[in-house]
Amino acid sequence: MRKRFRAYYEPSEQALETLWRSATITLDANVLLNLYRYPTAAREDLLRVLQQLSQRLFVPYQAAIEYQRNRLNVISLQRKRFDEVRNVLLETQNKLQSDLGKLQLEKRHSSINASKLLLGIKSVFDEFTAELNESEKDHLNVRSHDNIRDSIDQIAESRVGDPPSQNELDEIYKEGKSRYENQIPPGYSDTRKAKEVPAQFSTHGLRIERQFGDLILWKQLIKLASTQSLKHLILVTDDEKEDWWLTIDSLGKKTIGPRPELLEEMMDNTSLEDFYIYNSETFLQNAKKYLLAEVKEQSIDEVRMVRQEQNAKSKWESFTRPAVDAAYLWLKGRHPGLAAKVNDAEWEISFEDSTGIVAAYQIYCLSGADSVSQVDFIFDSIRGASSTPSILALRQFGSVIVLEDRNHYGYLEPWIRDVILQSNMSLTIGELHRASDGAASFSPFWSKRVEAR
Repeated sequence: MRKRFRAYYEPSEQALETLWRSATITLDANVLLNLYRYPTAAREDLLRVLQQLSQRLFVPYQAAIEYQRNRLNVISLQRKRFDEVRNVLLETQNKLQSDLGKLQLEKRHSSINASKLLLGIKSVFDEFTAELNESEKDHLNVRSHDNIRDSIDQIAESRVGDPPSQNELDEIYKEGKSRYENQIPPGYSDTRKAKEVPAQFSTHGLRIERQFGDLILWKQLIKLASTQSLKHLILVTDDEKEDWWLTIDSLGKKTIGPRPELLEEMMDNTSLEDFYIYNSETFLQNAKKYLLAEVKEQSIDEVRMVRQEQNAKSKWESFTRPAVDAAYLWLKGRHPGLAAKVNDAEWEISFEDSTGIVAAYQIYCLSGADSVSQVDFIFDSIRGASSTPSILALRQFGSVIVLEDRNHYGYLEPWIRDVILQSNMSLTIGELHRASDGAASFSPFWSKRVEAR
């Protein structure tokens, strides 16, 4: 059994020791991009391990081009965090001052003086803001010299794969369509990219279709192992989608390891004796164990937190775009013949005739990665709409909540009982359905209009 189905068994301790002592280490683009998201100490620890393994390192061409294309976007988003923190500080301070001001304590209470508290908070916030501003000066921006890329260049040197030919890519695209229809990993979770803009890009005269990026990477790994007659290979990727990892629902979803289909395909098509896949966290843990690499436990914790944050964000983005589009399509079907006006940035849509706005809607999305605070935000927004004059003046205003899974309806029940809607308002809840070809549709299962109490 074990010999025939070795992809379904954990490697032995001896096999792991041999793997870590001899394997070629290949890196996905997300591993390199996450270096920009780590705190300094964690980034330095990972770079130190990569330097230690530099003679056995390899970056497939697909990973290298995706890193180069996305590097500036990651740097830009990291810098935006400074503004986000400043905005939170300002909003918190203003809200506290406003809420205390509404109490009119100077007039209505003789022994409560909030002025000292507000001055103290302002002093603390000002001090933190000054530190934040200083830290921002030293942070990478899109035009500054990139020391992180310098380190990557130095470590990788000439260990980057050659570009494929367009014929190779076209064959991958042809095979990929069949694989994705049958959900053969990896890459089928990226079919949504075929409908995103841009759906493709060009490099070195090649046409790269983004939905097949993971499959291109995978084929380049197989080619590397075959042409180099490798015996041991490791892939490090921070991609957390189901087409890379075997997950089991046992008191919550648990990741068991790489998809056995991937291990089978790799070893069936090469002369590899051992092949395994790690994320950056488990890569550092095993480097510390088998290579005696100097890695702090805090660094491993920070790498894990960044990976989890990016995973949650990726799941959210892969759900929200089709969810909003499906809700728009459903609403258009309810208002045939009316002109639709879409505010895509705010997930709003309105329908007009010659007399003006007939109906307007606000779309909300709720995925399994969301917290209770997101549900609270949704219903705070709905309650706020119930007292907004511009909304009350409309002939019809609706809120539409799109769930990733119908089971998430239970999260909403405590809020639904207490929500108050005005007579021109409605609330509709439904779930997102995805067809095998990637098409998404919205299916409502709960709708109500509640008169004001």
